[in-house]
Amino acid sequence: FLAKRAQWAGAFMARAARMAARDRNHACIVAWSLGNESGCGPNLRSCYLALKHQLDPSRPVQYEQCGAQGYTDVICPMYPSVNETRRLCDPGLQVRPWRNYPGADRPSPPLRPVILCEYSHAMGNSSGNLHKYWELFRR
Repeated sequence: FLAKRAQWAGAFMARAARMAARDRNHACIVAWSLGNESGCGPNLRSCYLALKHQLDPSRPVQYEQCGAQGYTDVICPMYPSVNETRRLCDPGLQVRPWRNYPGADRPSPPLRPVILCEYSHAMGNSSGNLHKYWELFRR
């Protein structure tokens, strides 16, 4: 993945800096995203640290693939089951975030909010359990 390739470090950091400079005064920006599906690695960790400590420390940063690693402020899985979602929302169980996340074998980070960045994808007639997610959300 590009997040691990040193030759891409400058491009990653430039993107994060441009994003923060361009969007930091927009009231609708409530969190920064490190991107989508670029793997995990030092390039994203550097972007996280720059956003949190230099570019805009006022907002949380999220990245789906970081999982239990320390460079996301939000647990934001893609397509977890309803049962996985329920476990993530239980503070007693969140200490071992989503089992498929990188870093799940490390000591637990502080509890973090859970936002399902993607949880339903309908192709044809494939969203039959959507109501189960919403029953859980309303609890």
